[in-house]
Amino acid sequence: MSALTTQLATDATDCLLNTHEFAVAATYTPSGGSAAAVVVLFEAPYDASNPLTGFQYENAAALATGKTTNFASAKKGDTLAVGGTTYYAIGVHPDGLGLTALVLSLEAQHG
Repeated sequence: MSALTTQLATDATDCLLNTHEFAVAATYTPSGGSAAAVVVLFEAPYDASNPLTGFQYENAAALATGKTTNFASAKKGDTLAVGGTTYYAIGVHPDGLGLTALVLSLEAQHG
């Protein structure tokens, strides 16, 4: 990446992950590790329908996106507490550009 591209990516990430803008404070705890304060973009699960077509769709899992440096060793079973609710990571998806999305569930996955 060029210096300008890197700076633009950093600026965009800093804006998105600002709790005065779009992000929320959370507590990330790796399995068997210590809790750490992090900032994430958080999407709660939802059910919705398109009012024009009546098509039903859902986001059955919560999603939290944060800096990869905070989730560098994230794996299934880690927890993220947001707004008093604890979620369990069921998927970890780094984007290769400095952000990682955690797919979350209210229930721990076993096996």
